[in-house]
Amino acid sequence: MKQKLFYILALAAGLGLHSCDSLFDNELPKHDLVGDNAIVDEKSAETALNGVYSYLDDSQYNGGDLNTHLIIYNNIRLNMMKGTANSSFETDQLFRMTYDETEANYEGLWEQAYLVINAANNVIYYTEQVDDSKFSDNGKNEILGEAHFMRAFANTLLLEHYAQFWDTSSQYGLVLRLEPSVLSNNSMPRTSVDSAYNSILSDLEFAIQNGPDFYSNYRGCKTTAKAFKANVLLMRGTQADREEALRLADEVISSDDFALEETYGAIFQNKLTSPELMFTQYTDVPPTYEDNYQSLIRLLGAGQYTPKEYTSDDDLSEYYNIMNDEETERYKATLDSVIVNSSGTNPTKEIVINKFFSLEAVAMPMYYMRLAEVYLLKAEAMSYLDGYTISDVLDVLNVLRGRANETAFEASAYAGMEAVREEIFKEYIRELGFENGDAFFYAARTMVDGERLLRKYNVNFTNDNQLCFPIPSRELQYNYALEGQQNPY
Repeated sequence: MKQKLFYILALAAGLGLHSCDSLFDNELPKHDLVGDNAIVDEKSAETALNGVYSYLDDSQYNGGDLNTHLIIYNNIRLNMMKGTANSSFETDQLFRMTYDETEANYEGLWEQAYLVINAANNVIYYTEQVDDSKFSDNGKNEILGEAHFMRAFANTLLLEHYAQFWDTSSQYGLVLRLEPSVLSNNSMPRTSVDSAYNSILSDLEFAIQNGPDFYSNYRGCKTTAKAFKANVLLMRGTQADREEALRLADEVISSDDFALEETYGAIFQNKLTSPELMFTQYTDVPPTYEDNYQSLIRLLGAGQYTPKEYTSDDDLSEYYNIMNDEETERYKATLDSVIVNSSGTNPTKEIVINKFFSLEAVAMPMYYMRLAEVYLLKAEAMSYLDGYTISDVLDVLNVLRGRANETAFEASAYAGMEAVREEIFKEYIRELGFENGDAFFYAARTMVDGERLLRKYNVNFTNDNQLCFPIPSRELQYNYALEGQQNPY
């Protein structure tokens, strides 16, 4: 299979989706192919596969729906970040976790994910029909493996945000689209949560067995699929899941495909070339300081965003309560500040998220997964399994702390594994702060003292129905099979 590091953008039109009754009508995947003769050999299949990845490129930091959901929405819900605009959506819906299905902000991730899924379905469906003789070596399986990986990636985002991912017995699962969209299958009911998990895990296992070896952090590979599968298994959270997640995490860590940087700051200095970065997207060059310093934080989405203010009487300063030493390497690599309107009457101090900012006009990575997170997944799995002590789990966390020149954890400081699991959450914040939304989902799935850890950080969380967003009203309007299947909220 010919390896490509950048996208070939070609053959624009729509494959299969001909109905006007669709949430993404007139937003057809612009790199999909036309007709069942468009994928006829390895080259055309590769072109179609490039189109699947291209939808991540559409999610740029300065306004992209997908990354805005992952980073900003989830950090606001976790009470680690606030929007300086203080819109009613941010303060009343996200932070207070009270939702309204007519809110247009819920549509972005939903639409983006299904565009990826439809493009992946096209690749899978039509590539499978091409004779094996049209492909070199294992090219056909590798293309299919990457397409299955991307379908699992997008369905995982939907499961986390729009389904009751914490309850496998729930009927509030996914609208699980596994074939190219056509008029006859536009309207589909939801599957159960259990079926959604099974589909995602099946896709990831297919990618593990058939995908390519690592060749680019812009693309899926066998090792990256293992890391994502470990994360999904821990979300589902059976004991068998945790055992398999630990095995997969160990395989990823011992692989030669990825390596921890020697210093924490090197991750963000090296950016897209870091050996620690497992899966990212190719972005346009973000705005620089000189372009408009009022919009620095637009690197993470439309508008300006800062962590919660830190004052002694502010009970919303959870990020600073965890990241409580401004001299640590991880704090310095994560945050900086700039005085805005310094010559005016009301100067303000804006927080700069260093991980997504550069004075140079260079593309910035999106941290969908890097190797350090696999260590956190490993520690989580071990904390639930027999035969592992508190010291064993802390030894895994201390790999990251040692790399950051921070004091090692000691078992004597922890009363039990629940206390260790809360420390794992804090390491998510210290290590992965503002990189993706996984800290929220860890806090949502982890029970401490009989309630979800999320409750400790956002007092507005009172019941599990608040954990997922409502299905956008536009989808309900066009998909008549969803009648009566909206999430309770």
